[in-house]
Amino acid sequence: MSISFVIRDAQSKDISAIENLIEAGYRKDEARLGWTHETDILSGDRLSEGEIAKTLDDVNSKMFVAIDNSNENLIGVICVSKDNDWIEFGKFSVKPNLQGGGIGRRLINHVENFVSKVWGEKKLKLSVISKRKELVEFYLRCGFKDTGQRIDFVKVHPYVILKDGVENLEVIIMEKNL
Repeated sequence: MSISFVIRDAQSKDISAIENLIEAGYRKDEARLGWTHETDILSGDRLSEGEIAKTLDDVNSKMFVAIDNSNENLIGVICVSKDNDWIEFGKFSVKPNLQGGGIGRRLINHVENFVSKVWGEKKLKLSVISKRKELVEFYLRCGFKDTGQRIDFVKVHPYVILKDGVENLEVIIMEKNL
């Protein structure tokens, strides 16, 4: 199914819709409608209280949303943050029942162009949970390379609740030359 949408800067009026989309795409039962999610390995909320509002106010971050042209609903979101020479995207989600239709790839391309043309940077990084093999493969298809760097997921996200039987979660650092 092809859907017509535009990508624009996120605005404060989008905060509630962004929060709902990210939670739905990562850990809520609705996430199972998509091809990738964290519902089998993590529980609890994906976002902390006020996280999106803080991100929108952060001069070193930029958030973009995909808006369905037919009904103006928010169907995708992505954020890119800059910390010196570390440029990373995250808070990346597409409405689960629309995943696989090219929305996510277009959001990534939009961020790549922004990072290259506006920030003048040459590399973009991301971190992905190693157990999410399908997502690692997607990022490889998008041109990202595994850097070999691994980080203990729980050390980076100590507030996260692991599902029973899940242990030794690692984050893979991937990057792409722009």
